[in-house]
Amino acid sequence: MKPIIWLGDSLKRVRGFAPEARHEAGVQLGLVQVGEEPSDWKPMPSVGLGVNEIRVRIGGAFRVIYMAKVGAPKIPGAYSGEKATMSGKLKRVLGSDNIFIDLGFDKVEAENLKMRSDLMIRIVEFHRKSGMTQAAAAKALGLTQPRLNALLKGKIGQFSLDTLVNIASRAGLNVRLVVKKAA
Repeated sequence: MKPIIWLGDSLKRVRGFAPEARHEAGVQLGLVQVGEEPSDWKPMPSVGLGVNEIRVRIGGAFRVIYMAKVGAPKIPGAYSGEKATMSGKLKRVLGSDNIFIDLGFDKVEAENLKMRSDLMIRIVEFHRKSGMTQAAAAKALGLTQPRLNALLKGKIGQFSLDTLVNIASRAGLNVRLVVKKAA
């Protein structure tokens, strides 16, 4: 997984998102970290080559601008409703190995969100590689099509860890939990 480099005040701005929006932004950024496309994004060629915008639509419009190049994805901006402008030299902050800690969640919640996000990302990868329609994949995974659609859009709050383990198992994924003493 590629680390994230936060530029300027982008980390502070994303931490200012509503909790549900941070949940979803974390899943979408996790997809970017493993080389997948977010579920709702658009290119931003007026900003620069390779710059994209993740759109999170939960209780308003939240945006994360990122640039994924060879190496770590860079997050030059984030905003909620209003567009931000940047100029001059930007401060760089290397993200941790848990995007949800970066986004301001406490360690306990961040660990749970990371496990759920990792499972969701693997299920998204399964669906994209399978070539199945959402309806066919939903049937194979024991879900309704709207429920699979919510999973594919990163609606992490709608899925418990147990549910995601069951879905991943139905997708033929081997799920293992590793427990280590905290550092």
